[in-house]
Amino acid sequence: HDRGYLMPQDWTAVSGNWKVLIDLDAPSEPNTLGLPGYGLPRTKQVMLWIDSFFSTHYLLAISNDTTEYSDFSYEAAFKPWGGAWGSYAGLVFRYTDPQNYYVLAAACPKDYLALYRMSGGQLNLIKEVPATLEHGRWYTFKIDARGGHFTAYLDGKQMFEAHDGTIAKGRIGVWSQNDSRVSFDNLTL
Repeated sequence: HDRGYLMPQDWTAVSGNWKVLIDLDAPSEPNTLGLPGYGLPRTKQVMLWIDSFFSTHYLLAISNDTTEYSDFSYEAAFKPWGGAWGSYAGLVFRYTDPQNYYVLAAACPKDYLALYRMSGGQLNLIKEVPATLEHGRWYTFKIDARGGHFTAYLDGKQMFEAHDGTIAKGRIGVWSQNDSRVSFDNLTL
């Protein structure tokens, strides 16, 4: 019975091929939530790759907990491990629908941590700072949200503060883009 093709019961894939992936290096092994990428048929991979020249695909999985949170701390472990354009991992919060949410995103090997607001389907950068990230390593990132004030952390170190009062509350999730291969573990709110 292959656990690699199931979605965890408490998550819904909004877009993207999210699966339970086995990772023996995971902080709480073996199961992680991730995008296997290479599991796609070759033609589908090539199509995705060509398509990503023209448009960016945002990949979303949302927790089935329908509570709309406004003030909280939300953290997770993540491992960037592949993708033609790099590997992107994001914590989605105050999610109202696929067109409206915030995301704290880590990019490897572009090496940055950024806060975006997805608004009406457009991704708007709120704040970005350099952050050294290596493929195949586990990291933790965290967002503290208090009203319109956000504080972002990477491996326990405060990286930046930012302000945006557009979306007051919403659900939580995870995020990536294009053909990233990335895994998440230990998601805690």
